[in-house]
Amino acid sequence: MEKEKLPRPAADDYLRRKELEKKDPDAWVDMMNSFDWSHELIKDGDLVGIRSALGEDLLPPIFENFKLMTNQEVNFGDRVVARHEGKWGVMIANGKGFWRIRPEFDYIGYPNDLTHVLKDGKWGVFDLVNGDYLIKPECEEIPEWNGFMFMNRIGFYKKDGKWGVVTDWGTFTKPIFEEYGGDTDDGQVEVMYQGKWGYINEKNEFTLDEDEAYYYYHLD
Repeated sequence: MEKEKLPRPAADDYLRRKELEKKDPDAWVDMMNSFDWSHELIKDGDLVGIRSALGEDLLPPIFENFKLMTNQEVNFGDRVVARHEGKWGVMIANGKGFWRIRPEFDYIGYPNDLTHVLKDGKWGVFDLVNGDYLIKPECEEIPEWNGFMFMNRIGFYKKDGKWGVVTDWGTFTKPIFEEYGGDTDDGQVEVMYQGKWGYINEKNEFTLDEDEAYYYYHLD
């Protein structure tokens, strides 16, 4: 059985949605499930652009590809990972668009405030708010989860054969750890240093004391 096609929202629906989000969360959920808020691709031969659910042309069809999730909602002012002339950058979707990160990368993760980038075979972390690197592209590896570099607000990077920890609020340790592990029952980040498993304290130093752990996965 074919799934029922939802109607596209109008301008008034966007305004009502904002009101309900603050005043009536249950009604907001019902409204979100009542419309198709997803973006639409505009095509010009092999090139593509983006149109919002409201019908606004957010990016012109001059790009080779975008990195977008299925049924993702894209609105005016959003960041979009786009490929142009074989390289990836980050555009601001504002009609004509402008580059927040110029298209000079071989890979870019989903564009949260911090995202991982690949250039000339090396990985780095780019700060989209400040428009500069948090960690320069000098790393061998940055693990990702479905295109995102953070899992529960914690990520990792590998440089010179050792691991460092980085958070989505912009703090990071030096790459001094041999391994990193999954979260504990209480959410502490575990790392191995000189063959021993332990934690990281608030001075970014290794500690065996669980009570001194400063880096936590945010599980709520």
